[in-house]
Amino acid sequence: EITVPGENIKDTGGKTGVHYSWDKEPVVVTIMGPIDAISKISPEDITILLDMSPYDSSNSGGIRVRAEIDIDSSYADQVIEVGYYNVLVTIEE
Repeated sequence: EITVPGENIKDTGGKTGVHYSWDKEPVVVTIMGPIDAISKISPEDITILLDMSPYDSSNSGGIRVRAEIDIDSSYADQVIEVGYYNVLVTIEE
């Protein structure tokens, strides 16, 4: 398990005019692979991506958005993330 800092959570696909914010708490990500590769991956190598494209001005309040895990390391092809991750996003009216 690697604890990914909240500042590594990024959004993509947000629509113009839709305002939102998300929980910046660290996320614990489980990865599997050879121990040599896992030991060389740091929390800074992992980005948590939130796809906000399905949400528009008709949505409001707190929504759990499924997150994708992006591992940016020369060892990324040797490991995979395990599990499903989501982040609480608050869409403002």
